[in-house]
Amino acid sequence: MKNSLKHAGAALVLALALAAAGCSTVGSMAPGTTIGQVQASHGSPTAVYPRPDGGQRLEYGSGPWGLHAWMLDFDAGARLLAATQVRDERSFGALREGMSRDDVLYRIGHPSNVRYLPRQDHDLWSYNYDNPFCLWFQVSVDRQTHRVAGTGHAIHPRCVWDRR
Repeated sequence: MKNSLKHAGAALVLALALAAAGCSTVGSMAPGTTIGQVQASHGSPTAVYPRPDGGQRLEYGSGPWGLHAWMLDFDAGARLLAATQVRDERSFGALREGMSRDDVLYRIGHPSNVRYLPRQDHDLWSYNYDNPFCLWFQVSVDRQTHRVAGTGHAIHPRCVWDRR
């Protein structure tokens, strides 16, 4: 117990020191920042998507267990327009059956876990996200059509225990 308190205290001191030093998160980048500046500061993105206006969308997964995913939208001149955290109920609620798998990736990024459902011939994409109910969000993608067959929430496996 004593050791874990020491480690927790050291982690808190380190976090406060980094914050005081002005370290920024990918979501706090100012509009107008270039793609090069973002990548120099935060490394390579998880994925890059073309935007309809000729710009790009960069996906940055972050946080413990991939609880957050930031989408950074850049105009055709490679300048940041907006940074949005997309692992939330609002983003999940915008997904619809029939939507393409590529559209899902563009909107909420890559899943935390993928599992094959042989009976349906679907891939089940599971997304960790920050919530007080120990849930994850799931998207069922038909392997033949590459379209969303359904969405919903499920109890995260880390919260299930054997009651025998």
